[in-house]
Amino acid sequence: MIFVDASGDGRYRRVVLVGLGWHGAVVAPFLINTWRPLEDTSCADAASFCFTARDGAQLLLILVGVFLGGSALLTLLVAWPLSRRIPSGFLAGTLAAVAGAVVAATLIAVFGGFVYLQNRYG
Repeated sequence: MIFVDASGDGRYRRVVLVGLGWHGAVVAPFLINTWRPLEDTSCADAASFCFTARDGAQLLLILVGVFLGGSALLTLLVAWPLSRRIPSGFLAGTLAAVAGAVVAATLIAVFGGFVYLQNRYG
């Protein structure tokens, strides 16, 4: 754990478990999508580049994994103050997961915009 639960009642632990449970519920469909059999098209007739359905599913899993990994770390940080202020572990964990996702999306958008502007006007 990042922080020690000084109160001793395990509120922080419950909030973290609920927040990470939400992240797991979001990752599971993407993971299952990569396991199901996808018809691989033949790239024999492609001139230079071929992007199959399996490639798309694996790329989506990687992107979702990176986003939700960062979001899960932010959830751990946000869970501490929420566990101290909100008595319901489920509500605090859900809010921590949403806050982590919003902050991660904002950071990715700002970083992506910065990279775009550097490449465009560099």
